Amino acid sequence: MTALKKFLIVGLGNLPMPGTRHSVGHLIVDALLKKFGAGEWNKEQYGFLKEVRYVSPNGPESSEATLTFMKPKALMNVSGPRVARAYRESDAMLIVVHDSLAHRPLTMSPKFSGSAEGHNGVRSVIRALGHHRFWRIRVGIGKGGGDVVEHVLGKLSAEEGAWWGEGGQGAERVWAEVERIVREVVAGNETGEKPVKPKKKEKKKEKEPGCVRTPSALPYLTSRPHLRVPHDEDPGRCTYCGSHKHSHRQHSGTRGMYLRKDKHGWRSAEGKIVCIKYNKKQGCQIEDTCPFLHVCSLCGGEGHTAQTCSRVQ
Repeated sequence: MTALKKFLIVGLGNLPMPGTRHSVGHLIVDALLKKFGAGEWNKEQYGFLKEVRYVSPNGPESSEATLTFMKPKALMNVSGPRVARAYRESDAMLIVVHDSLAHRPLTMSPKFSGSAEGHNGVRSVIRALGHHRFWRIRVGIGKGGGDVVEHVLGKLSAEEGAWWGEGGQGAERVWAEVERIVREVVAGNETGEKPVKPKKKEKKKEKEPGCVRTPSALPYLTSRPHLRVPHDEDPGRCTYCGSHKHSHRQHSGTRGMYLRKDKHGWRSAEGKIVCIKYNKKQGCQIEDTCPFLHVCSLCGGEGHTAQTCSRVQ
């Protein structure tokens, strides 16, 4: 017969200050223990403990487990060594129930592993254990409207006491989460974490064939759609230096074989602006009315363009 899985359920708090928000962990483990009708706590050197046997109401005999409830004798912020001792002696999975300023009152949030999130009691447990791989059930107490210390050490309201106490909805929700963790671990899930559904990979949309658009050319191309050049079309040789290795868009610098660039455009040796579109592979579409000079941008000759210039190989 296989050994039963063991769980150590610790409620953090201050024994000299019962009924406070800081000791809500004690109130909850008291309520959980009473569900089993196990009687009074057993006093040990390092805390109050009580061991009970859990059997899943919907499972076979193999779903049984041993639950040990604990309230450390030490104050909250130095309770780590007491919890660590009980943890090592029981060789059980640890579940810590504690108050949380970061969560709204009457709420609870389970978490496996991770940092102490500023909680001194949890920090003490992590330091004593030497690791942070254990469950926490964070019980919301809110931050209050005034001094945080006074709020934490203040008494639970009547509503909070009824909510987290014996038979309260809050205590039942904590028990439901504890029971879920126990079932998951007994069933073979090592940590009891909920399985995470893998995200569906979205298919990347293929880009539709578009036009070559550069920031400088965009306004011109937008107003003259008939001049747009498809991506897969050969742009021809560079209109500035005649290179076949790069296009006119990839040409760097302000000098070409024949032209010089200023803030107004590319100029010939005589200082006239030369039509660059005339020298591109697709040619100038408004040749009759174009205000710029239609000469070769590589040699300055007339009657041919940079694409057919014989002076540049």
